[in-house]
Amino acid sequence: MNLAPNFPEDPVMQRLLQLLHEEIGLPKHKTLRWDTQILENLS
Repeated sequence: MNLAPNFPEDPVMQRLLQLLHEEIGLPKHKTLRWDTQILENLS
């Protein structure tokens, strides 16, 4: 996964990214930034 240059790489954020990838399968080529929105249909 590509992270924006200013995206925090602390252990909490790394765990969040891991959980998101496991739950919704974030694409490896997607760049995550602070303004990236992740939407999931919960119905």
